[in-house]
Amino acid sequence: MTNSLIGREKEVEVLNKAFKSKEAALIAVYGRRRIGKTHLIREFYSDKGLYMQFTGVQDSPSEEQLANFHDELSAIFTVWNQSKPPKTWREALQRLVKSIRSVTEHQRVILFFDEVPWLASNSRFLKALEYSWNQHFVRMPGIVVVLCGSASSWMIKHVIQNKGGLHGRLSTKLHLQPFTLLQTERFLQSRGIRLEREQIVEIYMSLGGVAQYLKAYPQGKSPAQAIQELCFSPQGLLFREFYPLYRSLFDHSEKYVAVVQALANHRTGLTKQEILNKTSLSSGGTSSRILQELEESGIITYIPELGKKKKGGTYRLIDEYSLFYLQWIETAGKSIITGIDSHHWQKQEQSQRWCIWAGYAFENICYRHIQQIKRALGLAAVSTVESAWYGSLQEGESAQIDLVIDRADHCINLCEIKFYPGGLTVDRKFAQEMHRKKKLFQAATQTRKSLFTVLITVNQVPETEYYQSAIDGQVTLDDLFN
Repeated sequence: MTNSLIGREKEVEVLNKAFKSKEAALIAVYGRRRIGKTHLIREFYSDKGLYMQFTGVQDSPSEEQLANFHDELSAIFTVWNQSKPPKTWREALQRLVKSIRSVTEHQRVILFFDEVPWLASNSRFLKALEYSWNQHFVRMPGIVVVLCGSASSWMIKHVIQNKGGLHGRLSTKLHLQPFTLLQTERFLQSRGIRLEREQIVEIYMSLGGVAQYLKAYPQGKSPAQAIQELCFSPQGLLFREFYPLYRSLFDHSEKYVAVVQALANHRTGLTKQEILNKTSLSSGGTSSRILQELEESGIITYIPELGKKKKGGTYRLIDEYSLFYLQWIETAGKSIITGIDSHHWQKQEQSQRWCIWAGYAFENICYRHIQQIKRALGLAAVSTVESAWYGSLQEGESAQIDLVIDRADHCINLCEIKFYPGGLTVDRKFAQEMHRKKKLFQAATQTRKSLFTVLITVNQVPETEYYQSAIDGQVTLDDLFN
């Protein structure tokens, strides 16, 4: 394992298994832009045999894509140098098959088709690939064919759930997810950047666990300085990343952006109907598809209503960078471009607005780290359903539970999530509020399950008299890094 693949240990195991197989392997890799897909495949496979990479270009016509393919093929197999670019993808892949058969019998071959959605746009690339795989590649022992794309919904529909010639042909699929907190810590350390865990959380709340964003972290800078440089400078990597990100993932991206913008302003999330009311989308298949594709891309998440699976729940914006951009970068855009405020982010830290955003962002981190929370509570082997809860009684009394863990062992954990970097103490007022929420939850839901209150926060909370009367367990930042 090289430093460049830190955080991708499980994915490397999958790729290594495919490489060691004596049979032909067809691998689908997908995940959002800049998550590290291309880097993973290139770093792992480029020195393991005859490695060929063909990359699609966004909004490029078929003849240009074919010309690019011809150039790459000619660079490896000089026999094509004097030939004209192929006119169709079937002809292009026929040349590729002939070229591979011309190499020695024991030569391992890796074909990496990157940004397949762009290669296949307005062309018959996928049909040609289906034919070539079934007629030729599948009969080539040890060949590895990797299909990769940032448009997760396209990859799922056209490759993973392919109903044509690739149906049932995939050897494996890899959905590259953002790094966890622990993976982020290890990734930064591998690049010589050592931060306290609270500082890593501050970075994670702004950039998320996106490899390319983290790779741009300037060495020797504090989180506040780094965020200022990356997000609040006209030359910063993330200053203008938002709209290109969505254009790279979705056709008609403005509709997807409208949903994300609506969710960014509602901490507790929105139901599907509320989203429709706040956007120009109409009910029906189109809006359902947009929500599904945003969910598949890891940008939003669906939080079911307690006791239900897919009805009455809310959608929540969970992509850290999207939330950060819409709440901070976009609103500061003009002052950044004109150079009026070169210390914008440092001035915002610890403001009331910052505290509200940080609380929301920390809740998102907790939802991303449900498995770590369960492990800390001793629930790793217990089947659970996670949700949020907002309820009231006829008398008008209401309450909100940040995270509800409904357990198969006839118990429920009611989790209160608090982002207080300076530390938190459970006093009488706090304890009374926890008792009130627990009592209201039991009355409103009429549950017969045992209820346990859990505090999820940054640092260990002192177990005072009030703590012991109101809190059954706690999860700290170190648990989230587990």
